[in-house]
Amino acid sequence: MQTNAAAVKKKKPARKMVHKPYQKGTPTGGKLKRRALKVFGLMVAIALIYLVVGSVLTFGNAFLRCAVNVLLLLAGMMLLYSAGLQEGDSDVAFSEIVYQRIQSGKKADEEDIRRCYHPLKGLVIALLGISPLLLIAIVFAFLARKQVYVLQTLPSWVGAYENVDGIGQALSYYSRPSSLQAVDVLRIIVRVFTLPYINIVTTDNTTAMYVIDKLSPLVILLPALFYWVGYVRGPLSRALVHGSIASNNRRRSRMAKRRQRERQQKNRQIV
Repeated sequence: MQTNAAAVKKKKPARKMVHKPYQKGTPTGGKLKRRALKVFGLMVAIALIYLVVGSVLTFGNAFLRCAVNVLLLLAGMMLLYSAGLQEGDSDVAFSEIVYQRIQSGKKADEEDIRRCYHPLKGLVIALLGISPLLLIAIVFAFLARKQVYVLQTLPSWVGAYENVDGIGQALSYYSRPSSLQAVDVLRIIVRVFTLPYINIVTTDNTTAMYVIDKLSPLVILLPALFYWVGYVRGPLSRALVHGSIASNNRRRSRMAKRRQRERQQKNRQIV
């Protein structure tokens, strides 16, 4: 019983949330282009991290390889989530100011109202930011074919048969230079963004690679959606901030009252 009582006493109280009214904006208002460009920059930065770090995460141990690459994917998603949460919190704070201005009888500019928080604004920003990458992935997914064969380098001793009738013509096929086609360029771009998934299934699994190529638009869309999830949690983040401020104010008030009572007791003792 004493152990349970001690556990209850040590249990931290839940963080209090204070929700304040705010002015609702529009999905397409505010600093839309600048934020979309930021999402695009974050996606490119994440892809570069995949390229640098992911290239060394091809372990032979399947469990370790999957675990590390999943953590790499989650890190990229959480980076976009954090960016969306910060923007959502900022928009809610601005919306509260606009709401108070309207309630006090002042007129709010149309641009200020459009800049206020709206749940779908984060989705619009995310889609606009990844639109170039998403378009590339959609085109590639339509053109992608299963890769089943790759020409290998012939051994040196085969060169003696290149001038033999009936054999040389067949061997010359291996010497033809393969030109870089548009689909190859698209494949390189898309696979930079899907590298952790490729590391998980390995390049030897051509069927899984083909499935990833076909699903590449969804694979690229998934991290960007975490920006939207973070943005939608903006009101909750703001409520926690207000709750923290209210708790600190109550704590200061209690401390001030306690100090006042202590001073009053000292004064009575002196008298």
